Amino acid sequence: MHLICAPDCVHCKENIPHKHLCDEEHDLERFTCEYCGEENVDLLHLCPGKIQNLAYYCSGCGRVAVEPDNICNPEPIPEELKERIAKNFENKGIEGPHICRICFQPVNAPGHVCDQQYPLECPGCGEIITQENHMCNEFIEKAHYSCLICGRLGISQYDLCAPLKLV
Repeated sequence: MHLICAPDCVHCKENIPHKHLCDEEHDLERFTCEYCGEENVDLLHLCPGKIQNLAYYCSGCGRVAVEPDNICNPEPIPEELKERIAKNFENKGIEGPHICRICFQPVNAPGHVCDQQYPLECPGCGEIITQENHMCNEFIEKAHYSCLICGRLGISQYDLCAPLKLV
């Protein structure tokens, strides 16, 4: 999947060459993290120090960044989202946090609806789901958000990478 740069990208309006975290095909510079000192990381790297400094998220794909120059549609990151990311990172266990393969945020299991880990319990009907094709009336009735990337439904905005409130 390749995400198309949004027409309201603050960078593309200026017609300057740049790389976004929003692009699926990452070929990002490598550097030493200024927050934790880990070497050979790229802009997708997250550590506790960087999480404390997150200031922006992309309203088009949900990726998070310290600087607005690294994402297409920078919006100030809501404090609740920043707290959830920090909490998910802290609860990482031995293998590290579950990182959503779509938006690269650390997320609670079973992950964003866009990239879930199976099996999981349906928050609508309670059935154990083993594949992504499950859709029940109870879930649909509770769904208040749709993902801008994949169109899947979510009950909470935190169930999706790029939530759009349904009217």
